[in-house]
Order: sequence, then structure tokens, then C-alpha cells
Amino acid sequence: MRKFVLPLLAFSILAAPLMAPKPARAEFGRYAFDFNVFTWKITKPEKKNDDPLAPDAAPSKKPGDDPFMLGKTDYLVGTMHFPVKPDEEDVPGKLKKLLERSTAFAMEADLSTFNRQAVRKYLDLAPGQNLQLALPARTWQVLAANYAAKGVPPATLAHTKPWLLELMWANTTRMGNGLDSYLRKIANRGGKRLYYLEGMEDQIRALDAGTFEERVDMLTHTVDDPEVQVDTLRAMMDSYKAGYLDSSRGLVFDEEMMRHYPVYYRELFDNRNAAWMPKVLDLMGKEDAVIAVGLGHLVGPGGLLQMLKDRGYTVEALPYE
Repeated sequence: MRKFVLPLLAFSILAAPLMAPKPARAEFGRYAFDFNVFTWKITKPEKKNDDPLAPDAAPSKKPGDDPFMLGKTDYLVGTMHFPVKPDEEDVPGKLKKLLERSTAFAMEADLSTFNRQAVRKYLDLAPGQNLQLALPARTWQVLAANYAAKGVPPATLAHTKPWLLELMWANTTRMGNGLDSYLRKIANRGGKRLYYLEGMEDQIRALDAGTFEERVDMLTHTVDDPEVQVDTLRAMMDSYKAGYLDSSRGLVFDEEMMRHYPVYYRELFDNRNAAWMPKVLDLMGKEDAVIAVGLGHLVGPGGLLQMLKDRGYTVEALPYE
């Protein structure tokens, strides 16, 4: 039984204003952030002295032994996009110190001021596409019955993009926001400059990543195997919470999933990482930045950490007590 959990569940904030009905599903419990948060310190490559006779530059002195308190540097934080309900005081103290020492905070996109009309154009299927015809008969019956009970007619459902139906099927709107939203709140209160790696429409396109066939298959598994989806999401939360990087990476970049949905993974991760990298380099060049993105964008095969290493940056994982 193939598992599939939409990696961008934090975008449940988009679903509520678009379609009121929500399928009845179990809600997850509260997950506090008093645990590991994957963080890497990024050190810029030293400039080589082209004059062999020139004296070497004196090494810079940096205060303290705590890697979170070293002077001028940048940090990448791998966040959870799961909609959890932490309290602000649950954000790890060292991560707060890191933000305090920074001059800027960056995250993927600002979803708090989305334009409803701009989003609506991403909701309808292309001419000639029809979910009722594309889905297995049993899956369509379950989907149609569920949404009909919420006032969505089958004719509307049949022409709605699968990504929105997947998103709303999870019923995540009452789970709160992800870690990056709490970090932004702390950074904003501290007067840090805020940056975003992409716009709202870029994130909507990411939600719709992949071919029509891939997304129909994903929706089929979401509807047919709800217990598997819930169990996988819990496993992702628990793995992140415990600090198991290999396990977290394996859950996001599951080999079977990548074989079945190659276009989806390429568009969601590789293409966006490549688009972000110039902005990341520019930001790190002019700020002492904390950059928070989904963990999969850092540790995947084409992740930002490897791209930075390839450019000569030193990447150091920072442990939490």
C-alpha cells in the first residue's frame, strides 16, 4: 500500500477561504517544539589571496565557544511544514539566541496576505480533464459523497484540481501553523529584516506540482488509505521531533514515491531549490541571516546544503542539548 503525505500541509491556511466544506477526519494532538530542530551553520568560503607574496590575513576572532553565538555567520533551519500547535515559549532557547544575533530572517513565502482571486485560477482543471473520469469508481464515490454532504456538487468536484482536495481531505485547518511561522513572529518582534524566497503564487504552483496523472494517483491513495496517510504523517512528526535526520530524509524522499512521482519531486524540490539558491547566496552576502525552509529542501539529493558545499561553503550541523 503506497503511502503519500503532502509535504506542504502547512498550506492549509489557503484552503479555508476557498472552499468551506471539510471532510471529517481525526485531528492530531499538540506537538510542542521543546525538542530537536535541525540547524546548520553556514560559513562563507575564504577569499583566496592572488598575490603569493602578500601576508596572510589575520584570522578573525569570534567570541565564545558556543556555535550558536559565533559572530558573523548564517544559519539554515530545516522546519516542519506540518500544522502543529506549539506555544511560542516552546521554541528552543538556542534557536531564539540565533535569531537574536541575526540581522535578518527568511522563509519560503508569506502566506498571510494571499490574494484570493489570484489563487482561484489555480483551482480548476484544464479543459478536457475530469476527476470523475480519471479516478477509480470507488474512489470517486467516496470523494463525491463526502463533499456532497458538505454542499459541494459533483459537477464542481469533477473539475477541481486534486491538490486542493488532498489538502482539505487532511482537515488540517485547526492544527495551527508550522515552526517557520513562529520563527518569523519572533524575528519580526526583534526588528529583524524579513525576506521571502518566493511569492504566494509560486507556492500555489508548488502545491500543484506534478503531472495530472501523478496528482490523480496521489488523491486516490489519500482517499483510499486514510489510515496510512495519518500514520505516515505521525512518523514524520516523531522522526523530526526525535532528531532522526536519516529517518526524516527517508520519509520525505521515499524511493518508491520518487519512482512513481518523478515530475512531482522534480518540480516541488529540485526546481524550486535551484530558483532559491541565487536569493540565498545574495541574502547571505549582505546579512547575518537565519533562513528557515522545509527540511526536504535542505537534505534532499538536490538540497540547498549540498549546493552550498559545491560552492565551497562549509556546512556544519549544530546539535541541540
